[in-house]
Amino acid sequence: CVWTGLYNGWGARRYAPDGTLLTTVRFPVSAVTKIAFGGPDLKTVYATTASKHLDGAGRAKEPLAGSLFSFHADVAGLPQQAVATP
Repeated sequence: CVWTGLYNGWGARRYAPDGTLLTTVRFPVSAVTKIAFGGPDLKTVYATTASKHLDGAGRAKEPLAGSLFSFHADVAGLPQQAVATP
């Protein structure tokens, strides 16, 4: 499965390998920028959001834009490989 954040889509979606939409999670902001997994079981999903392109009216409509959100997923994410940099 793959999760994707929906920039200008007010949420995130999880798709099966064949492209079938499995899950939609709605957010109170329009611009979800990145999805990452964490927690001891990798079932906590973290979603970053953006506020950069919002004007005053947009900020009033989306006061939580730019916030970090989290939710529980039924399926764990995959651990990342550690990378050493010089």
